Amino acid sequence: MISGFLRIHTAYMNIRRKQLWYDTAKWFACLSRDDAIHLLLERLGTLHHADRTWLTQTNLRQHTTRITHEWCGEGIPPALAKGRDLSLDTYRSMLRRLENSKEVYIPTPLNIAPRYQDLRTRLAVQGVRSLYCVPILSAKGRLIAALGHHKVLSYHRWSRLERSEMRQAAGVIRGYLLAQARKQVVQSANTTDNTPNVFVKQGSISKALSISQITCIEASLNYTRVHLLKGHPITKYRSMERWEKMLPEKHFLRIHRSYIINIAKVVELNRNGGAWQLTMADKSVLSVGRMYRKKLLQRIKTQGRAI
Repeated sequence: MISGFLRIHTAYMNIRRKQLWYDTAKWFACLSRDDAIHLLLERLGTLHHADRTWLTQTNLRQHTTRITHEWCGEGIPPALAKGRDLSLDTYRSMLRRLENSKEVYIPTPLNIAPRYQDLRTRLAVQGVRSLYCVPILSAKGRLIAALGHHKVLSYHRWSRLERSEMRQAAGVIRGYLLAQARKQVVQSANTTDNTPNVFVKQGSISKALSISQITCIEASLNYTRVHLLKGHPITKYRSMERWEKMLPEKHFLRIHRSYIINIAKVVELNRNGGAWQLTMADKSVLSVGRMYRKKLLQRIKTQGRAI
């Protein structure tokens, strides 16, 4: 009788696995990325008896993590502030394991060492009784995301099959994220540069600079510096006000008394806390003055850039 039950159980598990990956392939082939990921999280959370299932994306350079997708069971409130950057300092004990491609399993926050009190407090605020998550690494082995479960209503120990399915789901998401990143690089490389030029005079020679080469104009005492994606900055005896008049408004925006930026070169807007900062394509980080913030957000929305 026991062997018969095991055969039935094994057959059920095989059918379940095939159906999960069949549906996953269909979602990612036919739906938008966000919809496909949300349906996958919902299926995993339901199958694995989780109360929350989530995907976070990590910015190691900025040392922050952000929730991008979250599924919650019926009656379970969302715990992770969507769209808000959280410091990785709170999660440093988890981060070490994830960076080494290891899973993280916390059966109860009470087991967390006292030196990680911040993590224990964070999980308590979220109402977490048990946690399980797996890493998603880039092609170079850098941590770029994590996929995980929360159990809120009771303690839980996820089975070997459930943990294996989480690893496989993380692999599916990883493949899609890397494919999208490669596609964006190719599209960027193949894009014809039809933007106008800005002429900068150096001595008796006026040099034509494509707008796509310029990241920002920076004030420096009585001079200004033109920062480029490649090459050294060009210093000019020209005021910021004069730059504002001569630069095409479609491409440039004043964000600070000391900075005019090429809006197309904005990579990230960090609004965490009172100080706003922009990360540019050349990896420079610029402050955004309070009086310029409203106009910056309007320009981002107008140009359809979700930052």
